[in-house]
Amino acid sequence: MMVPAASPAAPPSPGPTSTWERHGTRLGRTRLAAALLMLAFAAALATEDNLTRMLAALAAADVAIMSLPWRVPRASRSVRSILLENAAYQVMPLGALAAVLVSWPSWLSRAGAWWWYPVALLAGAALVAIGGTDLRMLLSGELAFLAGPRAKAHARAHVAGALAGPPGEEAVFRGVVFMTFGAAAVVTPVLAAVAFVARHHLPPGSAPRPRLLFTESAAAVLLLALTVASRSIYPAVVAHLVNNTPQALLEGQRGRMGGEG
Repeated sequence: MMVPAASPAAPPSPGPTSTWERHGTRLGRTRLAAALLMLAFAAALATEDNLTRMLAALAAADVAIMSLPWRVPRASRSVRSILLENAAYQVMPLGALAAVLVSWPSWLSRAGAWWWYPVALLAGAALVAIGGTDLRMLLSGELAFLAGPRAKAHARAHVAGALAGPPGEEAVFRGVVFMTFGAAAVVTPVLAAVAFVARHHLPPGSAPRPRLLFTESAAAVLLLALTVASRSIYPAVVAHLVNNTPQALLEGQRGRMGGEG
């Protein structure tokens, strides 16, 4: 999952609160729509072969994990609690990456023409620009100052998620280009692009701001186009990593400002 832009830190609470909402949480309209879109994508994946069925199961598990009653705001919870949530959100991308590596389908060996990689770098940079990250403020540390410190362990988890997640996410959401046939070869990749956007709005506390939604939609289109045009998943992985790098840098800076936690 591409990590959304950080928001200013919430004021500290007197002490850590529970990981879970006491009475659970109801999915609002946005989260419910996101869950249904993810499940529709999982259902489409389940109609192909053993690998896609495994990815479908992981996508469904991802919906279940993100629909748990995680307590928000997270600033009131312990670092261990937040790390548990961060780790749970990596079950699908890391599980998908492991499943694809073990299966090693033929498309995993296609690197594509070399010139797709400069194109991927440009695509990733374009997504950063569309997202509105001020790189001068990022490099100067001003963005980290405005966002506020994080406990080091929490910040490291965010950095790991931003940099470790893209290969698995691309395997799930763009790998379908090579794993579906017939009418599904058109329908499923489009549904995957929609589900990719939806997944960003499934965790509790997600805020579907217009610019964020536009950036995620642009990413879904660009990454799918890169995969289809290059006939390889790797240019999309590169573009995804470029897009996530500023957020990883920001989280690293916030961790250096925070305590051990």
